[in-house]
Amino acid sequence: MLPKRSAPVARDPRHVVVQVRVPKTGLSFPVLASRVSETQVALATFVDLDAGQDVILDMVLEDGAPPLVLQGVVEQPRDDEGSVLVTISSVDDLAKVRLAAWVRAAEARAADDAPLARSS
Repeated sequence: MLPKRSAPVARDPRHVVVQVRVPKTGLSFPVLASRVSETQVALATFVDLDAGQDVILDMVLEDGAPPLVLQGVVEQPRDDEGSVLVTISSVDDLAKVRLAAWVRAAEARAADDAPLARSS
């Protein structure tokens, strides 16, 4: 007997893979980022990061271009959802444009997918 196939899990289009680098410690690790905006990112991680700690985020968007490199500061080590909140502190103009376009597109895709998720 063949095993049952699991149903595919819908991925939230507002989530993105991020490589986090911590210059102070040399630590580098991948995370899933949610609640991405032009000014803030929530990181799903078990790694302890202190408030005020500088981080570099290499964000891989789905636009086929090289990763965005964003500098940020840990704002809140853990929020109510268990995410680490990072405020983006430095980003060049081209990266701002790419990030803003990605955020708008992700929000639009999420809105388009919402009726499908409710009807399932």
